Amino acid sequence: MGRYEIGDGYVNVGVILPTKKEERNDYIIKFARIGWLMMENQYWKEVGQRSDNPKIRGSGLVPKFNLFHKMDKIGIVVPMIAKHGKEDPYLHIIKWRNKRIHGIAGRARSYYIFDVDKNYDPVTKAIVRYKVNKRRFFD
Repeated sequence: MGRYEIGDGYVNVGVILPTKKEERNDYIIKFARIGWLMMENQYWKEVGQRSDNPKIRGSGLVPKFNLFHKMDKIGIVVPMIAKHGKEDPYLHIIKWRNKRIHGIAGRARSYYIFDVDKNYDPVTKAIVRYKVNKRRFFD
């Protein structure tokens, strides 16, 4: 993988590596200059992908992982299913611009991990991508 590769409208920006703790299902997202920690959400283990809890806003999606950088929570990782017919699972990383502002106003860039198994766990050395407008770069 080159430093940045653009294909299908996505830019490859990082790679996922498992942590050394085998008893937990945590991962490290390694970018060119920084790294993020994806820690498994314990609530996910209790209720699964969807929750009937009225305290969870939106469609009731429960994040599979919480995202941390320098001991601060900077986002969540939500499991999704592709709508293009194959119904392939993938992970959608939602990083907040400001951790106090939740929702669309607080989001920065959305990242995606398409190399996951049926349990939404990333495979070793899975690629982290974000979507770009191809016209912006090639026209």
